[in-house]
Amino acid sequence: MMNRLESLTYRNVEAILTVGRLGSIVGAASMLNISPSQMSRLVSHAEAALGVRLFDRNGPRIMLNAAGISLRPRLERLAEDWLEIARIAPSLESRTLGTLTLGYTRLTALTFLGSFIRTFADALPGVSIDLVDKDDKSLEEELNAKRMDAALLTSPTMDKRLPTRTVHFDPFRLVHGLGAEQALVDLDDHQFEAVLTAPFVNWLGNWSLITERCEALRIRPRFVESVNDAIGRMALCLAGRQATLVTDVRRNQVPEGLTISPIRGFEEMGYTTVIAIGPDPTAMGQRVWNLFSDPSH
Repeated sequence: MMNRLESLTYRNVEAILTVGRLGSIVGAASMLNISPSQMSRLVSHAEAALGVRLFDRNGPRIMLNAAGISLRPRLERLAEDWLEIARIAPSLESRTLGTLTLGYTRLTALTFLGSFIRTFADALPGVSIDLVDKDDKSLEEELNAKRMDAALLTSPTMDKRLPTRTVHFDPFRLVHGLGAEQALVDLDDHQFEAVLTAPFVNWLGNWSLITERCEALRIRPRFVESVNDAIGRMALCLAGRQATLVTDVRRNQVPEGLTISPIRGFEEMGYTTVIAIGPDPTAMGQRVWNLFSDPSH
């Protein structure tokens, strides 16, 4: 069956639909500017390819039979798809060339990389994407050297010359062993302070952010470990530490037996993911910048 269908063309489908609509080989041939014999051959070939008779013939009159009537809606959609492909194909010529070199970090891979790829592929389906996994500092250097078109970084960037656009905010959460029935938002001030002043797992890089906010709340947290990996910090909680800070994107990675909760006083603290391009952006980098200038993205 599939071998026969390989020979079915748009002209065959167009012939079936036109004859079915007019009920006449001669009339359909005139409409499509071909001879009646050519029209007959197109119809006969289509019936052979499909393996079913589509018309009942009565002298010069020719009418769709039950099989033809049943297939007509599908053949109409097929013809419409063919015409749509023919219409848009030439416009895709300029969109099938080029490669985007996109940098990301371990964190921004979790926060926005998937959304970026979906949005970019929908808008520019013919452009390939090369992904580069490095730390923020290295990615900024690559952007400045024009060896990379765009990067997903964590704000604030070290190089303030880089144009950036915010695309995602990931708030801090506390992972703790207090139990799901004691979400931190429901704890009174004394209990809340007790959590933060208990042995607490911190990680390098956000010490000042946490201590400044705790000072504003007049809380003196105790930091007993410095672990740069969220999974490792949560494992230490299971090993007996009281709590650790992670961001909300880690919600599905919290081990069984621990709870993730929002933190009063920390609602506006977290990681902000930005799209960055070079100060003298590449052409592809400029396309990324323009694409994500739309607030709907």
